Amino acid sequence: MIMKILSLIIVILVFGSVRVEAQGFSALLDRIENSLQTKNPQWKLTYKEVRDRSAVYIWKFGNQGVQVSLYYLASPKEAEEKLSAEMNYVPVSPTAELKNLGDKAYLYKSYNRDNSVIRFIASNVYIQVGAPSRAMAESVAQDIVSIISHK
Repeated sequence: MIMKILSLIIVILVFGSVRVEAQGFSALLDRIENSLQTKNPQWKLTYKEVRDRSAVYIWKFGNQGVQVSLYYLASPKEAEEKLSAEMNYVPVSPTAELKNLGDKAYLYKSYNRDNSVIRFIASNVYIQVGAPSRAMAESVAQDIVSIISHK
């Protein structure tokens, strides 16, 4: 009987902590979405897909857009592994390592165009931001890092 009770307590603790973590990700997404919308009122959210531990957003303005993808991982080590895997998946090398953004960040910039993608990690979150300019991508990424550091 004691073993059954202990087993039940362990199950409750394990599933309870997973739910709290999932709620933390949901709250983080809400803060990011609200912040970006408040700072960029001309942007229209045209796509949003939220799953258990990932989310994709696309905002449009005029004929341009910003895409943000986030992955909420179990640890900073897993976030770093995700970043490494994504870098190996892309057939081009990053243009630059960005030293002032999150825990580790890389810029991918189009040749002869200003379109930019930043892949980075902050704590246990892997993020990818795509924007029509490097300045815009960096601004969005900095906003996300600021929100994550205050989670």
